[in-house]
Amino acid sequence: MLKAQSDICDSAGIHTNPFAPLNPQKPSAKNYFNWMLSPANHNFICYQGSSPSFIIGSPWYSTNIFDPFKKYANFAYSDFYPQDGWELLKQNLGRLNNDTTPRSIDVELPYIMVYNKYTGVINMFCTLSQQLSHYDYAIANIYQLTPGSNGLNGSAFFSLNSGISQPLDQKTYYVGLTQTSVPTNNRNFFFWYQFLAAYDPCVCHHRSYI
Repeated sequence: MLKAQSDICDSAGIHTNPFAPLNPQKPSAKNYFNWMLSPANHNFICYQGSSPSFIIGSPWYSTNIFDPFKKYANFAYSDFYPQDGWELLKQNLGRLNNDTTPRSIDVELPYIMVYNKYTGVINMFCTLSQQLSHYDYAIANIYQLTPGSNGLNGSAFFSLNSGISQPLDQKTYYVGLTQTSVPTNNRNFFFWYQFLAAYDPCVCHHRSYI
């Protein structure tokens, strides 16, 4: 008989579906931000406290043939629904996740990060609120903080991006990654990054940087 070498992680019970949010660990942090929008409303609003708000077009409703994300933009039939595994990791368009309370600091880099718990795909959409005159590319550096401080451990979260994934009983030294995106040079449109996240059951039982 075969037996798994690691314990199964218990579900935290957190769901970021804005229409049925759950967060038993911190009820005040329930998510009400709707990353899907609707066929009648294709634009996000980036709220700024000291300057005028502005709109950012939803990447899932893009009609720009030069948009790198265009092949995934299928309007209301896009792959972005919670029932298909998508969860909101983090967003900053000027409001907290209750989608009502304004943030105290203006947003310099508006972004949305969504994660598919079935495929491990992370999509990150960003833009710049203050436009530069011109830039040729935009680089994203995603990394874990240095393991070892405060008794925290590293994780295999980024191991799929290194080409070789270590067994669970071996340390993983791949703690970050860099990607380059085609810029839009327009704050009303997102540029896009896509990463793969690995499943690491060790983080359920050992405090880790992820």
